[in-house]
Amino acid sequence: LRRGALGANCFNELAASHLAVLLIAPKVQGELSGSCWEGTILPAIYSQVTKSKRHHLLIENVPQALMSVLFLAVEGGSFFVAALNLVIPGVQVALTFSLFKPVRAAAIPALGKRLDKAMRSGNTVAVKALWEEAEITDDVTVQLFKLMLPHLTFFLDVTQRCDFMREELKDLNKLGRVELDTLQGMAAVFAGQAWCDLNHLNLKIGNSGAKVVAEALKSSTTRFLNL
Repeated sequence: LRRGALGANCFNELAASHLAVLLIAPKVQGELSGSCWEGTILPAIYSQVTKSKRHHLLIENVPQALMSVLFLAVEGGSFFVAALNLVIPGVQVALTFSLFKPVRAAAIPALGKRLDKAMRSGNTVAVKALWEEAEITDDVTVQLFKLMLPHLTFFLDVTQRCDFMREELKDLNKLGRVELDTLQGMAAVFAGQAWCDLNHLNLKIGNSGAKVVAEALKSSTTRFLNL
């Protein structure tokens, strides 16, 4: 549903490190605080394996490793130190690639709750950053979206107010592939993805679905929308 760009991930990294106030989720009245693992530890681990973190490691460590090898070849020095400058960055990057999917799967409920908070407060920067980092963008990730969906209460409230898929949404566990694709496409509009295609696989959203999209577009930064 989205055409990714390196710039978007760089912005997410910048926002998280230097403009973190933009990504702060407001406290919701009556909300129960989750466990330390779900609320603190798992999100911290997840933040170390996202796409923007991988790009950050590559930009920071690859030139450093190459310069270390060049210095060893020209000036000489400790081969052990040069080897460490190659091995450690390599292991870091390899771990971010290998651990991303299992960590993301474990963090999906927590990510859903954070997305819901950001949507509810109108924090479009946080919503877009969280969605893009999770890479919920294609057919492969529709099952992950299914796990996230029960926590997106703001999004589900909008669909019910617009009378969209009212009967189907009574039991989220029984949603089929077409319904999940439709909801994922609509959620992508709420997340402000630059390119959202609600017409692929001949999905029919009808008038009630168009009302949901219209609600999303009130604050969305989506630029291309195919209905």
